[in-house]
Amino acid sequence: MRDTTKNKKALIISIAVALVFSLIVGIILFINSQMPHFPDVDEGPGEEIFERSLVFYNRDILTLAYSEDFSLVALDNIRDVVFSEEEMKYSQNNTPLEDDSVIYYDATIDASNFVFYDTYTSEFNIKISDEREYKVVLSTDSLIEGFTYAYVGISRNGDDKIFVFLNGDPRDQDTFIEFAKEKIGKNSVKVTSVELSTEE
Repeated sequence: MRDTTKNKKALIISIAVALVFSLIVGIILFINSQMPHFPDVDEGPGEEIFERSLVFYNRDILTLAYSEDFSLVALDNIRDVVFSEEEMKYSQNNTPLEDDSVIYYDATIDASNFVFYDTYTSEFNIKISDEREYKVVLSTDSLIEGFTYAYVGISRNGDDKIFVFLNGDPRDQDTFIEFAKEKIGKNSVKVTSVELSTEE
């Protein structure tokens, strides 16, 4: 009789421990799934080198508005501007969610002011964890795979210049440049033409 009681108590304790363990594992997995995941900034051939990493915490907004390939092109252009020698002069008090503030910088799209001017053209602000904020204007010729161009205009609040990236076909570049000047409200433009390459 006593053995049966002991066995029941042991079984109940074992089940309780297993439930608590499962609950803890579930919570950890849930929290981990909510954290942003980003590739090793040093992946690739050759020796590892120091490189800054811009972590986009809500890039899905852009992916849903356009496409995965388009968002990759636009985010690469934004990263190039943010980490340019010219723009890094205005970086201060970087406070990213990651521990290393020398390497990691957070970038967050301000969803509250995301505006579509037509099916293919939009505007939004993006905030960096070092107190910089940029206005971004985007345009393309298709929201599905196979777009032939991705135009990106980027300007830091407080600056008088617009960085314009013309990725791919330049046929509508003049219209986009004038549009970016109008919407951002600045006339000085630095244009960079980039060959468009997206993964199939």
